Amino acid sequence: MNDISSADEVGLASIARDYLALYRKNEDIINLGAYNKGVNARIDNAILAHERIMNLLKQNFMEHVSSRDSYEQLMEVVR
Repeated sequence: MNDISSADEVGLASIARDYLALYRKNEDIINLGAYNKGVNARIDNAILAHERIMNLLKQNFMEHVSSRDSYEQLMEVVR
């Protein structure tokens, strides 16, 4: 990825991966309702971004989106 993407693009993808990993790590307490918003800002951000990231990753295989547009969409989702 580093050969074809800028440092900013790689950083943005890293943020998205971190959000997904953090959400997954805490998914049980989130789904059980045991997590209280405001306890951990990183988990709060991961919860807010999770559905939007997942929707972005579910792009229809027939839909063509340029890499630039993909990164712009990802930027809107994680920032």
